[in-house]
Amino acid sequence: MRPEFQVGQFVLERKIGEGGMAEVWLGRNVHLGSLAAVKFLNDQYAARKDIEERFLNEGRRHGALDHPNIVKVYGFDYAEGRSFLIMQFVDGEALDSLLQRTGPLTINQAWPLAHGILNALEFAHSRQIVHRDVKPSNVLIDRQGTAYLGDFGIVLAVNEKRLTQTGTVMGTPHYMSPEQISRPMELDHRSDIYSFGCLLYEMLTGATPFDHLSGTGGDTDFAVKTAHLQTPPPPLRQRNPAISPAVEQVVLRCLAKDPSHRFATCGQVREALTHAVYNRVEPPKRKTSPWPWLAGAAAFVVLALALAAFALWPEEPVVESFTAAPASIRQGKTTLLSWNVRDATEVEITGLGKRPATGLVPITPTAKTVYRLVGRNRWRTITRELEVDVTAIPPVEIRRFSISPDSVRPNETAKVSWEVTGATVVMIGGKQVTPSGEVEVRVRETSQYELVARGEDGKERREQRELKVDAPLVSAAAPEIIEFSFTPNVIRVGEPTTLRWNVRGA
Repeated sequence: MRPEFQVGQFVLERKIGEGGMAEVWLGRNVHLGSLAAVKFLNDQYAARKDIEERFLNEGRRHGALDHPNIVKVYGFDYAEGRSFLIMQFVDGEALDSLLQRTGPLTINQAWPLAHGILNALEFAHSRQIVHRDVKPSNVLIDRQGTAYLGDFGIVLAVNEKRLTQTGTVMGTPHYMSPEQISRPMELDHRSDIYSFGCLLYEMLTGATPFDHLSGTGGDTDFAVKTAHLQTPPPPLRQRNPAISPAVEQVVLRCLAKDPSHRFATCGQVREALTHAVYNRVEPPKRKTSPWPWLAGAAAFVVLALALAAFALWPEEPVVESFTAAPASIRQGKTTLLSWNVRDATEVEITGLGKRPATGLVPITPTAKTVYRLVGRNRWRTITRELEVDVTAIPPVEIRRFSISPDSVRPNETAKVSWEVTGATVVMIGGKQVTPSGEVEVRVRETSQYELVARGEDGKERREQRELKVDAPLVSAAAPEIIEFSFTPNVIRVGEPTTLRWNVRGA
């Protein structure tokens, strides 16, 4: 399929994804100018009824999942003998591309993404849908850092007839649960929790649990699947010592071989991960050698006095974290504000009121805002400030839109030039163009040109220009041939001659 190929109401501009049975193109609605992701079955699968049925099932299942962290499906159609889905276009990058570019993420970087993925899976599971292919390439991240789960191509409806044949294993080996490998007809939503554990393992360490088996010779997929069935995953802290033991325990529980030993729901995973990220685990106290009895008695008295002093003078509250991810956003966008305060009986945040000691809340400030956190106990108060930068959406300005000359004769050329700032989409005559440029046009009759510039907020500015075409002057008298001759008019073969002509009134 070539770029600028039109299907239905969409002009396909470029391919933005390919894998498995389908390919995805960036499409632009010819009437509205809005963008969408248009997903086609590959040519080799387009004529297979079982694959067509599975593809249609994807559209039905996916379209029923309306959630902020799930890529939306707008419609299903046929064109040129091929099925296609019209889906939400997420302007950003896939998680696998992000990990290739940045390497392992810190827990503070990974947490907002993991939170969104868990929310998406929890919603799908509540609708009795098992994704079966949770992996980084199926997670899209927009420019504001929001994660979207997509590609429900092999979803499974619990307790419904399977479209695959008995024993068929579907999924991606590095992220497949043991039951997905050994008994694919019996898996439930806990299989997605295992795959999420593989994904989070990769986010924090830069590799999947059994990535070290790749390239070891023989059948790599077989070796990886066998490891999922039989081999405990390497501890995360062996690969990244910066990971806390609490976070490691959450990931490893997701990766339990027996589904009954994993978390029962994505909500439980989210709760455990939140606690692991925002609550400090105290190191174990070291044992001391035994003292003589007298020294022990003296120590007991000192300890009693210390405990009394401690009761009368409690510790100051400690703000262990107070962050916004991301800390800089565009107007109208949302960021996640998170905090964790220890030894406080009351926490208050300006604009949000009283809050629990640990929390996570989405906020949408309209301008640069300084949030002030106050933690209190009976005797002491501590404050911390955090600035969230909000960048204003630039106004759309049409700085130049002109036609030179503005009047021509039929088939003479004119130049259309333009310059627009602050726009995400610029269109002239219904066709998208760059924010500034110049093009030569040739017309036979007077034509109207409309420039449409659309900003980030969706607002449009429009201007029109007219290129007039003037009819040529026509002589009332008939054309007159003044001269039409050769000199000389008789030559030998190969000799030159000169042709002259002069026509008046033509």
